Amino acid sequence: MLSIKNIAVLLLLIASLSSCDDNIRNQDTDVSGAKSHIMSEQYFSDGFIWAHKVFSDGDFLTAITELKKNETAIKSLTYSNTTYPVEVTVNFGADSNNVCLDGRTRNGELKIKIWSAFKNNKSSFRVISRNYFINDIELEIEDTVLNIGIVDGFKTYESTIRKGHMFADTIIVEWSANKTWSWQAGHTTATYDDDIYFVDDKVKALAYNGSSYRAETTKSMIWTLSCNWINFGTILMQPENVLFREIDFGEGLCENLVQVNIGVKEFDITID
Repeated sequence: MLSIKNIAVLLLLIASLSSCDDNIRNQDTDVSGAKSHIMSEQYFSDGFIWAHKVFSDGDFLTAITELKKNETAIKSLTYSNTTYPVEVTVNFGADSNNVCLDGRTRNGELKIKIWSAFKNNKSSFRVISRNYFINDIELEIEDTVLNIGIVDGFKTYESTIRKGHMFADTIIVEWSANKTWSWQAGHTTATYDDDIYFVDDKVKALAYNGSSYRAETTKSMIWTLSCNWINFGTILMQPENVLFREIDFGEGLCENLVQVNIGVKEFDITID
């Protein structure tokens, strides 16, 4: 049987360990990895978004004409055929001052090859970047996408990116993701600015602070193509040897603020 003295020592030890744990939690305030993930969610989805703008209506020749007229940052939009399969090259030129309608600068190229109409079940396409920059950050993207048909009443696309990279000076992000895009609204109109996707993903990545992590959607992200940012949804991010990060994109307002929760602490992140 423990003596009163031994019990007292044991309680002091437990209190000490609890205090150390609280101190560790209080010191865990690094949001750089979470910011890296937020930026990656936005930027590595760029290939899918541009493929949608070109091909989602079905009449890609008309869409190309409209994009060339409205997106003055695009220097050329060329296509290999007038029927499927077709490869379209979106060229933003070499000037880093090309400002797109979403407020981001782009230069370099996206090559989009699609084998049949975007809306067709089992249609597929691939997006490959070439010397591609967003806001002076270089991206290496190869995104392979398959239309898997109707899921829960909505056209759904599965996207796979393997070892995409993001570079800026010494910033290096490695990104692998399996993403599901559920086309919730706008698929009956000819314009894309009323289109809405619900997006879920599982990610394995190396953040620009050097830590590896996994992340998974816990509440579907909402991409409203009339908004420049993800404006709804949550992600649970699990870095190595530190607390989970919960990334909260908000409740539907179109704004560039994201909340990151670490334990009981809350941090606001501004995204480009």
